[in-house]
Amino acid sequence: MDAVEFILSFGNKFGVDVSNFDAEKYFKPDGYNSFEKDYQKLTISNLLESIEKGILL
Repeated sequence: MDAVEFILSFGNKFGVDVSNFDAEKYFKPDGYNSFEKDYQKLTISNLLESIEKGILL
């Protein structure tokens, strides 16, 4: 399972709206040099908060 599949599955399992989630801010594409761009961190706390709010931004 890749990162985007995880987010979609997470949204389905916990009833979280992930439709506005921008995966490119958090995850690098396959074969992409991660040193070329700074990525935001997605933490367990972010996921828990999104379950409480019902949306992952």
